[in-house]
Amino acid sequence: MRDFDKATVGLESTVKETSELEKRANVAGVELIKASEKLSAIRREIRDSEGRRGKQERLLRDVTQVQSTISSTITLLND
Repeated sequence: MRDFDKATVGLESTVKETSELEKRANVAGVELIKASEKLSAIRREIRDSEGRRGKQERLLRDVTQVQSTISSTITLLND
């Protein structure tokens, strides 16, 4: 009878531990999903920023080219 009682107590303990582990696993899963969504959002922001950066660099090259042309023209006119 004592062995039965020990087994019963052990089984109840195992059931509680299993339940707690399932709860922790669910919480960890939810946190993982949230982290994955945040990572995806950050990656989108990076892609968008890189696109804007490329446009700004092209614009800067164009402005620099125009400025160089204007400077050359002014130099020719002053000579």
